[in-house]
Amino acid sequence: VKLAGQSRGFTWTHVEHDKGGGDEKRPTPPSGGGGGGDFSTGDKVRVRDNDKEDWKSGTVVDMRGSKPVVKLDGQSRGFTWTHVEHDKGGGGGGAPRPAPPSGGGGGGDYQIGDAVRVRDNDKEDWKSGTVTDMRGSRPVVKLAGQSRGFTWTHVEHDKGGGDEKRPTPPSGGGGGGDFSTGDKVRVRDNDKEDWKSGTVVDMRGSKPVVKLDGQSRGFTWTHVEHDKGGGGGGAPRPAPPSGGGGGGDYQIGDAVRVR
Repeated sequence: VKLAGQSRGFTWTHVEHDKGGGDEKRPTPPSGGGGGGDFSTGDKVRVRDNDKEDWKSGTVVDMRGSKPVVKLDGQSRGFTWTHVEHDKGGGGGGAPRPAPPSGGGGGGDYQIGDAVRVRDNDKEDWKSGTVTDMRGSRPVVKLAGQSRGFTWTHVEHDKGGGDEKRPTPPSGGGGGGDFSTGDKVRVRDNDKEDWKSGTVVDMRGSKPVVKLDGQSRGFTWTHVEHDKGGGGGGAPRPAPPSGGGGGGDYQIGDAVRVR
């Protein structure tokens, strides 16, 4: 399902036919120090989803009812946010996040085109990427094989050390082994998830980047297996429950509501 005003579609846990009831309304985002009020396309605003996050600057690119869809500076897509305020200059921005610490790969200043490695916490493996933009003093890093860049908590210059290797994903009933671009595989991130079918679209070192069937972007996964037919698919997920809006079968083009 592709939400109104969005460019990508996703699967959802709860899906119902929409027979005109409309969305359940989320409470109006509170105004804050930067100024609240009504919004129009093109307004400069600052946003965050909770009081623990820093304010992020962006622009209203669409309206979803009374809620503004805000595209952050340097990003290609807009989203709705819990807290949205007009950005009137000095009131925006929030407390600055601490500068990313430098590490073994080398820290310091960054320029567009720099090869770096990134992660959001000490439990994650380092990921290699390239600086594609600067947001103030913070680099926007696009990972190898990805189409979009993001900011990260930890960023280091990559002087050749490369990624710390995650353990090779275990093979399962569907068959493991080496992977090549074009291979049909099944993937999941933990044993509680169902297997998902997809295709290897790129390699990140020895790790396959897998694009799920029906999706536009590829990702790495904890568990990847060759899909040799009957071994794939996993246990079927239960059918989405029907609700007040009505359940049932779906066809392309159906108007639905999701959560």
